[in-house]
Amino acid sequence: MTTDSLTLADNTSGMIAPSPTLEFQLEEQDHLAAIRAVQKRLLRGASRPGWLPIIVRLLIWMCIGATISLLFQGRGQQLLTWGPLLLVALLLVQVLWQQRRVLALAARSQCRDYCLAITPTGLDIRTTDEHQQIPWSAMAPAERTPSHLLLHWNSFKALAIPYAALGDEAQREAFLAAMGQYLSIVAAPVATAPPVPPQGKSWGRALLDNLVAGAFLLAFRANGTSRLRAGVPELLLLLGAEILLILSSDLLREGWPGQLHPAGIAAFIAGIPWVLLAAWATAAFAGKGDKFLPGAIALCALGFVSNLLWQLLSLIPEAGWQALGKGASLLYPTLLLWVALASIVALCRLHGLVSEQRLGAVLAVLLLLILPTLALYGGDGRIWIGTGSEETDTGDEEDQQRQRWQAATREAMLYRQPQLLQQALERISAGTPGRPELYFVGVAGNASQDVFAREVQSTAQLLGQRFDNANRQLLLINNPDTLETYPAASRTALEQVLQGMGQRMNREEDVLFLFLTSHGSADHRFDLSLWPYDFPGLTPAALKEMLDGAGIRHRVIVVSACYSGGFIAPLAGPDTLVIAASRADRNSHGCSHEADWTFFGQAYINEALRQGLDFEAAFHQARQQVALREQQEKLTPSEPQMAMGDNIRARLQALEATRQ
Repeated sequence: MTTDSLTLADNTSGMIAPSPTLEFQLEEQDHLAAIRAVQKRLLRGASRPGWLPIIVRLLIWMCIGATISLLFQGRGQQLLTWGPLLLVALLLVQVLWQQRRVLALAARSQCRDYCLAITPTGLDIRTTDEHQQIPWSAMAPAERTPSHLLLHWNSFKALAIPYAALGDEAQREAFLAAMGQYLSIVAAPVATAPPVPPQGKSWGRALLDNLVAGAFLLAFRANGTSRLRAGVPELLLLLGAEILLILSSDLLREGWPGQLHPAGIAAFIAGIPWVLLAAWATAAFAGKGDKFLPGAIALCALGFVSNLLWQLLSLIPEAGWQALGKGASLLYPTLLLWVALASIVALCRLHGLVSEQRLGAVLAVLLLLILPTLALYGGDGRIWIGTGSEETDTGDEEDQQRQRWQAATREAMLYRQPQLLQQALERISAGTPGRPELYFVGVAGNASQDVFAREVQSTAQLLGQRFDNANRQLLLINNPDTLETYPAASRTALEQVLQGMGQRMNREEDVLFLFLTSHGSADHRFDLSLWPYDFPGLTPAALKEMLDGAGIRHRVIVVSACYSGGFIAPLAGPDTLVIAASRADRNSHGCSHEADWTFFGQAYINEALRQGLDFEAAFHQARQQVALREQQEKLTPSEPQMAMGDNIRARLQALEATRQ
C-alpha cells in the first residue's frame, strides 16, 4: 500500500479547511474488508437469522439425494448410501469456491488510485476511470475499525480507507475531524459471538454447565453457547462422561459378566480427533483457528446429550419398536440429522460467523464429523459385551474363519480336486433302457454363504428319496468346508460333468435335473466365487452351449439367484423346462449365511416337491408362497418365472409314472 499525499489546508482562524483532499491506492485486502463490512451491516438489519437459508438449502439437497437413493434402491448400494451426503458436500464446496472467486475478482478489479475530497455538499471520489459525488444525505455513519475507516452509502456500498493512507496519528485525527463536520463517525460493532465463560474452580459444576449447554444447543437455544465452560479439563470430563454413559447402558443391556469391546473403544477414541478437527476448521473460517476449544466443547456436549437421548430410546421394549412400524427405522437417521443441524447452528453462533463463513461450518460438520462417525462406528458403538453375546469370542471366531478359508489355498487341495471330480463321475450309473431315469447335477456357486451348499445337498437327498437316483447324482460345491469331499464349482468342472452325464444318459428317455443356486448379477451372470481363485461367472449362452455339446436332450433347469429370469429365454425350448427364482430385473431373497434354504428353494423344493407335486405344479404353488412371504416381510416381489416346453411335459409325466 502506498500513500501519495495528504493535503489539509488551514485558514487564518485555525479552522479545518472545507475541502481537504486525500490521495491513496486501494489494494485487494482493503476492498475485501469493505465487502465484509457491507455484509455485516446488512445482516444486522436482517429480520431472520442468516443461517436459515443455508439450512433450507442443505435440507433440499439432502431430500434430492434421498429421492435418488429410493429410486435406485438395490443398485450400487454403497454409492447410494454415501451419495446424498457427498452430493451436499460437493455442492457446498462448489458454492464456497465460487463465492471466494467472485470476491477475489471483485477485489482485484478495485485495485486503483483514489482521490477523496471533502466538500460542503458531499464526498467527491475520483479514480483513474471513474468520478462520483456522494451527497452527505446518502451516506450512513462512518465506522472506525482497528485497521480501516469504513464509509457507507446507498445501503450496500462501502469504501475501506486504510489508516496507513491517512499518514501519522495527527494527520488521521485532522482528516476525521474534517469529515466529522458533515458525517457521524462511530466505532464498528464487535463480532456478535457470545462470550464463553472461563474455566471455573469446580470441575463438577463445569461439567454440569456444559451438559446443560448441550441440551440448550440441541434445542437450538441461542443462549446455549453462553453456558459453555471451555478448557482442556472440561473437554476431558465430557469425553469421560460419555464413555461412562455408553458403558452404563451397555451393562444394563448386556449384563454381567462380560468383557470390554476393543472395537467399540477404538472407534470412540478414533472419533475424538475428528471432533477437534471439525471445531478447528470452523474456527479457522472465522479467523480464530487458535481458539477452537469452545467449539470442541460444544460438539462434545451435543454428542453427550444426543447419545443420552438415543440410549433412553433404546430402552423401549421390543413391542414398542414393533408398534412404531416403519417409523422405528427412521429414528436414528432423524436424530443424526438433528444433531448435525444443531452442531452447525451452534458453531455459527459461537464464532459469530457471517454468511460465507457459515458454509465452512456446514462443511466441517458434514465432512469432518458426520461421515467419519458413520464410518468408524458402523452401527455398533458398544464398549461392553456380555458373555452371552455373539461377539464375545470374536477373536477366536476370526481365527477359525481364517483357518477355514486357508483350506482353499492348501497345495494338497489343488491336487485333490481333479481326483474328486473323476471319482464323482465314475460313481454315476448308466441309464436303464426302457426305463426313464432322472439324473441330477447340483451347483452351489458362491462360497461365502453356506446356504447354497446346504441347499444343493438337501435337494440331492430329497430327489434320491423320491426318484431313487442316488447313483445318478453329482454335486459341485464352492465352500471351504467341502473342498476335501466335493469337487469345486467352476465352468470347466460343470462342462466336464455335463459331458460325463450325457455319455451315461439314454438320450431319448432320461431327464437331467440341473439345479443352480448362488448369487446373480444384473447382467445375468451366475456367480461362481471361491476365494482366492478367480472363477468366471456362468452366462446363459455358455450353459446352453455346454448342454448342447453334451448331447443332453431332456432338461429341467432351475436357477435360484438374483436376476435369474435372464436365463429363461436363452435356455427355453420344446424339450426344456426352465425355472428361475426371480424376474430378469429383480432380486431373489433369502441368501443369508445362516439359512438352510433360500426363499425360492424352501417353497419349490423343500415344500412343493417334498409334498409330491410334479415339477410344473410345484412351481405354481411355490410362486404363490414366495409372493406371500415377500409381502409379509415387505420385500420387493421377485416374481419367479417358468418356461415349459411341450415335449418335456410329456417326458416328465412318463418319468413320474414309473415312480407310481
